[in-house]
Amino acid sequence: MLDAARRVLCRMGAAATTLEEVAREAGTTRGGIYCHFSSKETLILAVVTRWPLPSLEGEEDSADPLVGLDRALCRLVVQLRDDSTLNEMLCFLMLKCDDAVCGGLSVHVLDVFWRRLVCQIEDVYRRARVRGLLHPCLEPLQAAEETLVFLKGVLETGMFRLGKCGAATLEAAIGIHIHLRRNF
Repeated sequence: MLDAARRVLCRMGAAATTLEEVAREAGTTRGGIYCHFSSKETLILAVVTRWPLPSLEGEEDSADPLVGLDRALCRLVVQLRDDSTLNEMLCFLMLKCDDAVCGGLSVHVLDVFWRRLVCQIEDVYRRARVRGLLHPCLEPLQAAEETLVFLKGVLETGMFRLGKCGAATLEAAIGIHIHLRRNF
């Protein structure tokens, strides 16, 4: 049922999705959907929270935290681009999920994801600052928020709106972004 709902939501968007369409896709009835979910919003929340979004953890470079951040962001973007389920879910959340229809999903899922990424990025920038690697005019939190804006732009334009960009293009854009934060 959740796989059917995910397919319908990604195909039609949240506003156009009906429980009848989900039931038809799942091979059940609308009443069958209501046995498990009290509303379309609870069904959407169940679909989205079923697949956890990735994090930046696992790519640390103790000598140069910015190198580790570059690798982690590249891995994250390529994973979101290449994992069709994650790609569909993030595309749905960013482009097809009006909060009025989705019951505030961005607060429950997407905003939590972005806040977690900002915290992880800020931590890297703090470590870079201690080592003298972060440009002196940048504060770690400000730099992390700017990196998140950049990342959202890469995801939205480079993956969802313009079609899938090659890994080399995404990695080059991320590399330039990180390079501009470096102290020389």
